[in-house]
Amino acid sequence: MIGAVCPLCHELTGTVLSNTLRRGTGIVYYCSRCDLGFLIGEKREGYYHREYRDTVNHKAEGGETTPQEIFDSYRRHQRKRYAMIEPNLRPDISILEIGASAGQFLTHVGGRRCAIEPDYLCCAFMRKFGIEVDSNYLRNSRFYNEKFDVVCSFQTLEHVDDPRAFLAEVKHVLKPGGVAFIETPNLYDSLRSVWGIPEYEKFFFHADHLFYFSWKSLVKYAVKAGFTKPQVFFTQDYSLLNHIHWLMNKGPQADCHVGLGPVKFGGKDSGMAAWLSHKLAALNDEYVSMLESTGETSNMTMILTN
Repeated sequence: MIGAVCPLCHELTGTVLSNTLRRGTGIVYYCSRCDLGFLIGEKREGYYHREYRDTVNHKAEGGETTPQEIFDSYRRHQRKRYAMIEPNLRPDISILEIGASAGQFLTHVGGRRCAIEPDYLCCAFMRKFGIEVDSNYLRNSRFYNEKFDVVCSFQTLEHVDDPRAFLAEVKHVLKPGGVAFIETPNLYDSLRSVWGIPEYEKFFFHADHLFYFSWKSLVKYAVKAGFTKPQVFFTQDYSLLNHIHWLMNKGPQADCHVGLGPVKFGGKDSGMAAWLSHKLAALNDEYVSMLESTGETSNMTMILTN
């Protein structure tokens, strides 16, 4: 039997989710026992120190970018993340973000702000905001023998070679009673599970994501890392307008701003624009609530308490 060994349960599977990737080459296998997708593909040493940011960014087709462009593009879209973490924030907090990019989230919080980010240029950029940075991975960083009130990691776990080891390192740097917030893409993204758009399948799977998690596989990894009672919340970032665009045009919007931003129109007739914006914003809220209730959102956030 041709197949691959699941990295979570170590059983052989021959089920293939995709052998066509948006970037790179490889095969994404699926383990039904763990409800986990995982990529068997090429290893790219040092890729995240700079090349990744020149490939993956706010533009649909990628391309070279700068820390300032990343910061300007994504800082405005941190509202949902901040709302989830805000109850745990206070003026004297210590917070560590793993995979902090250009600091677009950390600049919204106070206290002692620390960041792990392999991209050297992003590290230099974050220092301008007083953020303490290290370009080494957590275990080899200056922060590994410290303890933090909050650890967060957005859209990073799916990139690491060993999710269990990553989460165990998160546990290691959490204070007793500290809380971690781990956000990942959802294997059951509604553009796949609800709408079944073939072009999105080819867009969804790519060489930068080594794992494709469900809530079930996320929880399994957290328990293996030593956490008890993990909580998983379903979170939707892209709007109804983005999904309508995919349904009608079979491809992504030119950049992230319309899909991640508020539903709001302008035009010569301000009254009509305001009316339509209000109606579509209400419909969008209802649509997002429905996706969250069925677990078919673009992302999931796992909350872990030490």
